[in-house]
Amino acid sequence: MPEVRNAYGMQMARATYDGTRKIMGNKRPFVLTRAAYSGTQRYSAVWTGDNTGTDAHMLLGQRLVNSLGITGMSFIGVDIGGFSGNPTPELMVRWNSLGVYTPMFRNHAIQGSKMREPWEWGKNNEQIIKKDIEQRYKLLPYLYSSFYQSTQTGLPVSRTLAIEHSFDGNVFDERFQNEFMFGDAILVTPVESTKLTEDVYLPQGSWYRLSSDKFYEGEQIVNVQAPLTDLPVFVKAGGIIPMQSVVQSTNEKGDGILRIHIWNGREANSFIYYEDDGVSYDYEQGVYYKRVISFNPIEKSLSLSLVEGSFKSRFMQLRFVLHGFDGVKLQEEIVENKNGEIEVKL
Repeated sequence: MPEVRNAYGMQMARATYDGTRKIMGNKRPFVLTRAAYSGTQRYSAVWTGDNTGTDAHMLLGQRLVNSLGITGMSFIGVDIGGFSGNPTPELMVRWNSLGVYTPMFRNHAIQGSKMREPWEWGKNNEQIIKKDIEQRYKLLPYLYSSFYQSTQTGLPVSRTLAIEHSFDGNVFDERFQNEFMFGDAILVTPVESTKLTEDVYLPQGSWYRLSSDKFYEGEQIVNVQAPLTDLPVFVKAGGIIPMQSVVQSTNEKGDGILRIHIWNGREANSFIYYEDDGVSYDYEQGVYYKRVISFNPIEKSLSLSLVEGSFKSRFMQLRFVLHGFDGVKLQEEIVENKNGEIEVKL
């Protein structure tokens, strides 16, 4: 029966997960599958299969990621650079910049094709790819919190714009079908490696270009520069993005500072920051760190709720980074009330 055949891949992932978990005890297993069915997200990450090193497959891959997200699958990705074929240096650079904003960021290729390591593409391209990989590491606190959100609400990490803008006809226009949200705050526009400018549709709200903080009103089409060094990525006004210092591995603690970036906006917003050890199942016993970061433009304040959970954060300091707050500086005092909540006046 077709229904049984479709579920077979999921049950293979489930059996692998269950068996591996028994062997590993309190350590989380990592399972990766290509064959999948709705529900597989409970047991395994997913990659989209054998693609080729072409611009068409780079864009198609992102649409696949967004489509899988609608089915409930969040931990998903593609073979960066294509599984088969030999991408151009420009395509490899562009695809890596898009990989920064893909839930699972990895390259993978067939034996006999050109190697995919960053240093295989020339010194200049190596530096661009290095910069993008470092951006990924800086965004890990935001990404991990977005994965937590996905477990609680079912919202995917990479989201088609149709989820939040279902009645905006422009998001269904083929010209903008590759655009997507990465978590709550980041809008990404994939661009072919042969293009250096791109038309971008910005939906309702206000937006800032991540790389420059240039401000745009929403519900319009804008033509923006898109050099290989700067993929068009935008942050929604009011967006809250926690970041860390550059590290070379998730085992590194970094400088111990959690940088909370906030982009000015007209509407109040909040973000649930989440942290645990990333390895064990202790979070099921309350060993996690969670607090709500809120921005209130009317009261001109930022606040952090009381910490929930018993996990000790690896970050020892908080640093607020303001974007679009012209002439506004944080007061020197950070107020902590009796409940342990922190409030910062702007």
